[in-house]
Amino acid sequence: MKISSGNVKKILLLAIVAAAFVVIFYRVVNRPKQAEEGKLSQVQTVLQRNLDYNYPPSPREAVRYYAELSQCLYMENITDKDIENIGLQMRELFDSELKKNQEESQYLDNLKVDVATFRAEKRKVINFTISSSTDVEYAETGQGDLSTLYCMFTMQKGNQNYSDNEHFILRKDERGHWKILGWQPA
Repeated sequence: MKISSGNVKKILLLAIVAAAFVVIFYRVVNRPKQAEEGKLSQVQTVLQRNLDYNYPPSPREAVRYYAELSQCLYMENITDKDIENIGLQMRELFDSELKKNQEESQYLDNLKVDVATFRAEKRKVINFTISSSTDVEYAETGQGDLSTLYCMFTMQKGNQNYSDNEHFILRKDERGHWKILGWQPA
């Protein structure tokens, strides 16, 4: 059987078309999705907030931001660097009196242990609900302007959901920012 130059050209053309098809298919299958390009992760989004210029304007919004940070903190794919950045951002929401109770490095170490415990127990924060603005209580005391409110965290452990209710106490600082003075289970 003789192979003519016309047949060689056809086979060569078919091989080039097949190779082009394979390359195009590979690129289509392995390219990043357009919706994901340029999109920030949930952690990156909450950490973008510069509290020096964009501090939450009310006790409710301060606790909401704390809850958003908490939700990110206990995500499955969080890195140690993310834990530190979130922890530092959380401390910015704390009253100076609360910060004095624990040095920054000790706070971050404890936070990493807490996150590791959550991971080991397969727990995470899946949602949160903050008291309505009409349920926030305000008081003027010798310690300054205080406010109290509740936040209900919906937690997941394995396949079961449960609620963790926290009672927050905030104090207005000299700049007019509501800072978290403390919290306890409700």
